[in-house]
Amino acid sequence: MRKNNIYIVIIILILFGCNSSPYNKLKYILDIKDIDFKSLNSGKYRGDFTHYTYEWEVEATVRDGKVTDIEIIKSHDSYLGIKAREVLDRVIDEQSLQVDCVTGATNASKAFLKSTENALEKGL
Repeated sequence: MRKNNIYIVIIILILFGCNSSPYNKLKYILDIKDIDFKSLNSGKYRGDFTHYTYEWEVEATVRDGKVTDIEIIKSHDSYLGIKAREVLDRVIDEQSLQVDCVTGATNASKAFLKSTENALEKGL
């Protein structure tokens, strides 16, 4: 009987533990606002986003109602975190936060978008 209880605990840990990382839940909890870039005031604005132990910070440069640059101040330097940086180019190209996330790096993409949103809100 005791052996069966150990097996049950192991199965529960496998089922719930594999996907329980707080990082894996980012894509479900992050809503990115639709900011009208044309209404932004010129300047440089910093924004950050922290989720548990993960931190992202960017500095967005706005000129004449356009985001011209987004500099990464702090990010998660995993392979997917580095890959997700492409999402910032999409923001600049499309002048919108409503862009597709980088395939395979959805969580880190959303975190970059959220930190950029937090920066741009300061320019409204």
